[in-house]
Amino acid sequence: MICVNMRVVILVILCLCSFASPKGNEKDSSGGKSTLDDAESIEAFKPTHEWQSVKKGQPIPKGLHVRVNLQTGETEAKLISNSNNERTDVLSVHDDVNSEEDRIEADELSKEVRESLLKLENEEKATPSEIADAVRERFRSYKELKEAFKQLNMTVKTDLEIMHELIFKYKNLQRSQKTSYDEILAVLTDMEYLVHQFDNALEFVRLEGVSDIVIPMLNCSSPAVRAEAARLLGSAAQSNVKVQIAALENGAIFSLLRAVSLDSDSVVRIRSLYALSCLIRNFPAAQARFVKEGGLSVLAQLFDKEQENHKMQVKIKIITLLYDLLIERQDTIKLFSGYTPVIKEELEMKMKQYKEVGLEKSLLDQGWCSKIPEVLLAQDQNWSRTKKRDDLSSALTDIPVRPEHDFVEKVVDTLLAMVEICHHDFNINSDLKRMIIGLREWYLELAMKEELNKSAKQIREGSDESSNDIVDEGFLYYSGIARTLERLTRELEKFGAKDEL
Repeated sequence: MICVNMRVVILVILCLCSFASPKGNEKDSSGGKSTLDDAESIEAFKPTHEWQSVKKGQPIPKGLHVRVNLQTGETEAKLISNSNNERTDVLSVHDDVNSEEDRIEADELSKEVRESLLKLENEEKATPSEIADAVRERFRSYKELKEAFKQLNMTVKTDLEIMHELIFKYKNLQRSQKTSYDEILAVLTDMEYLVHQFDNALEFVRLEGVSDIVIPMLNCSSPAVRAEAARLLGSAAQSNVKVQIAALENGAIFSLLRAVSLDSDSVVRIRSLYALSCLIRNFPAAQARFVKEGGLSVLAQLFDKEQENHKMQVKIKIITLLYDLLIERQDTIKLFSGYTPVIKEELEMKMKQYKEVGLEKSLLDQGWCSKIPEVLLAQDQNWSRTKKRDDLSSALTDIPVRPEHDFVEKVVDTLLAMVEICHHDFNINSDLKRMIIGLREWYLELAMKEELNKSAKQIREGSDESSNDIVDEGFLYYSGIARTLERLTRELEKFGAKDEL
């Protein structure tokens, strides 16, 4: 026989009795619905020294042996026997009849159980409006919470409320003659943090933040304020069409191009390039204005003149932007087939807009077909050092992903995206073709080592050697670059053959 603490025993007995009673929505034999109080009308259990079945909902006196047959789910009970050899098949408990405190606690617990079950039954029958009223009674509104926190000298505000306060504060600073640039900078920084959220950016536009704050501050005499204003616009415009439209309507592209081209501060130029990228991505109308106002020419000047400490960083940003703009067009063409007429009509309109931009022709006219390869060829002297480091490190551990590889990946991806419009310039550039072949052989070697390293690592960790995902090319960095170089080589050969004809 298993002896259990008296409180646990009482809890088990009460739960068995409570959950054995019929559900509130089930009908009894008389055709009416039963409730939890029906248990009181059932005849009391009369115990003997033999095991007897306990009916559902039947009250059980205290001081009995109780057991539950796990196979049949039937509850049985009998009087406590003086025999020490007696045992139960599943569960046997006994009551300490001398504990008055336990009896009182059991009565209270029984009452709590019944009240909880009645509450559950009532909630099941409640209508949606009754449930809503119950929720309002249990939880306080935002207004009530604000009042409560106000009494505690604490302030609770939503992001939109903070945005309103920041714009109000900015306007007061503009009217004050004692305003410092640090105060304006602090307000712009707080706004930039908020506009990352989509709804906050929409509210920023609704409150004329682009026209009243960003555009004027791009012309501020403080480089730090100009840089923060550009960053604020870029953060708000990311994948937010309404912000992009507001910026376009307020002449932001012209202001940003002027900052990229003429600003004496390198941080302002980089932040303005970031804002410009966010503004024209996936927005053909802004791209058309960008090309019309000489944006590609401005980027070409920045590409060539940027200071040495930021030169490579800026070039990578420009190359990435050009790649994204080209891929947008190519993806739209690929998506055109296989869609419903309505979707096709939208894509057709978008393709027409991209065609009106004339980006490809502008890239060709502005000399970008030679500028991108020059970036790759300029790093020729660094490849030998990088190769030696990779060869040494691969003998010791996994091959590290260095900045040089990230640079190669972005440039090669862009060359592949431009090959259709620049194939003639690429094919007559013998140094570029030699570089592509050399890089392809190098990355094929790195890819092989990468695959071996991954396979060995998975085997060490106990993976199945025969599993098909031991070498998953989708997760192999260098294999991806090698495949891009192979595609670029095939495309150049294909267009080269056409050029010869």
